[in-house]
Amino acid sequence: MKLFTLLIYYILLIIIPTNAMMSLRKRPRGFVIDDFCKRSVNKLRSWHGPGENLKVEYDQNDDDDDECLVRLFPSNPDHNYHTQFSYSCFDLSRHRKMFLHVKYSGSDAFTISLYQNNGACNPFRAPFPGTMDSVEASRYTTDGGGDIYVPLSHFYIDLKRASSIAFHGFYKDEETVLHKVEIVKHLPRDVDVPRKLPTGSMVLTCKRPNSFAFGIDDGDPRLAQKVMEILDDEDIKVTFFVVGQGLRDPSTNLTEVYSEMIEKGHQVALHSDTHPRMEGLQTEDEIDDEITGGQHALKDLLGIESRYFRPPYGTIGARMRQRLAAHIDDPYIVNWSVDVEDWLWANTNEPWRQLKAFRRDIDRGGNLVVMHYLTWNTVKYFREFIRIAKHKGKKIMRIDQCMMDPDAPDLMSSSENQETKMLRTRPDAKPKNEESIMSPTTPKENYPQQIHLTSENIYLELTYSPLNTTRILAQINSPSAGANILFLGTTRDTFENRPVSQLSYTSYAPLALKTLTEIARATFRDHEGIKGVSISHRLGVVPVTEASIAIAVSAAHRGPAWRAGEEVLEKCKERLEVWKREEFVGERPEEGEWRANRDTDSRGRAVKSS
Repeated sequence: MKLFTLLIYYILLIIIPTNAMMSLRKRPRGFVIDDFCKRSVNKLRSWHGPGENLKVEYDQNDDDDDECLVRLFPSNPDHNYHTQFSYSCFDLSRHRKMFLHVKYSGSDAFTISLYQNNGACNPFRAPFPGTMDSVEASRYTTDGGGDIYVPLSHFYIDLKRASSIAFHGFYKDEETVLHKVEIVKHLPRDVDVPRKLPTGSMVLTCKRPNSFAFGIDDGDPRLAQKVMEILDDEDIKVTFFVVGQGLRDPSTNLTEVYSEMIEKGHQVALHSDTHPRMEGLQTEDEIDDEITGGQHALKDLLGIESRYFRPPYGTIGARMRQRLAAHIDDPYIVNWSVDVEDWLWANTNEPWRQLKAFRRDIDRGGNLVVMHYLTWNTVKYFREFIRIAKHKGKKIMRIDQCMMDPDAPDLMSSSENQETKMLRTRPDAKPKNEESIMSPTTPKENYPQQIHLTSENIYLELTYSPLNTTRILAQINSPSAGANILFLGTTRDTFENRPVSQLSYTSYAPLALKTLTEIARATFRDHEGIKGVSISHRLGVVPVTEASIAIAVSAAHRGPAWRAGEEVLEKCKERLEVWKREEFVGERPEEGEWRANRDTDSRGRAVKSS
């Protein structure tokens, strides 16, 4: 009997909490996000606080929670106050039929935004936040004032990745007081909510896998030609955000500049008419003028229209988004996940910090850039920005292409329309200078170029990305192989006692792949027991210590594998249609030297041309 009673006790102990949890899952409840009774954290024990130097004052009464509040004293639309759901992702999807309730007093001239975390739910990854949607607070204010009710369904974000509620986009220098922020299940009987107004798509990152895009805002017309020169040299396409006022001013010559950019295949998009913080403008008519003025300039002077818009200073607000969507069907509002911080460092004695900022954001996962060409101190680093992105294996393209916009030019066709220089195809030809190097007929966007002869266990590759040695070794793996060897040719830091900064490689891909196929097949003929051959050659910039070529060979026994691997390397150096360019520390890039791979033997000794 005691055993039976104990058994029933444990069953009840398990079942009752489980049923209670199931009940909660079926019927989610409202909850308080913030009552402002603590200075450092909200009711969910997550952070809350001001941004962009917004002045705030807390009134906290430990005896009566209803008296807690925070006073906001905004003076520009960038001022903001956030209250977080979580330091990671917070799932609001079960509450999607509920309402955000904000109890407030004072001015309602502001925006309320629901922020979405990034895919990693990690505030240390870029972009953070991932995106957000916004509503205009005054549209949702109750008739008597003091309360705002917004359906969570009016925020077009992934509610499973909610991050925070933000109050920002202030357009009057008037005090706003926040008393409580909560999620409630029902509206009061006398409250009606307005319809949701379209707000476009807010983007801070590219959608296309492995893509990377430069969004370049207006700059100094005197530097435009240098920017074009760099873009031509690096063979990439970018997006320019253009202010209408600059186009209309004939002294800037920007109409001719951007006409040429469009002709070359670059994207030109809208950046307002006179470059104010648009959400800070007092009337919707003023916001409309900024949108339509910029639109007319693009259409009348450049003959284009654009759905892509970058808000001046990156300032976002509901009124601006709503008016933009009223004038442009399904607009993209484009901010960024990589900031070179030229606004902060370009005019200081530490302009190199722009490179540091670029590396920081790209290392965090950012892939959509904001920069300007206002000063030489930024433009001089532009080529290095591009090469850093390429070194990361990124494919650089226009923003509409990186967003996988069906109306964007096809990646291949946008490159094919360029003029290409004739290629040197003779195996013994070697370029004498940088100008004589030819662009490959295959656009860089279409790399890696690969040949996989599965039936012969041959794998060949030309790529602009770092070499993946784990994958290369896996390609040649065979149950009948007793030896798997891998050779890596890496960039060393000196050549003939001169310090090397980096190597770069170019190739004629069609002939190079044909030559690699011949070399791999000959390996099977000339060596006993070969089971697999993989040859990968990296193109573009290869910094010191990184691999430019990887050769993997598997065989039944180690002797043939070693000999075959060395022979493949020597044949590649002798025959492969690849040229390398050495750049030396302390010398200008244009002083680099092009040489054929076979210029040195296996011991690094110079080989004389016959």
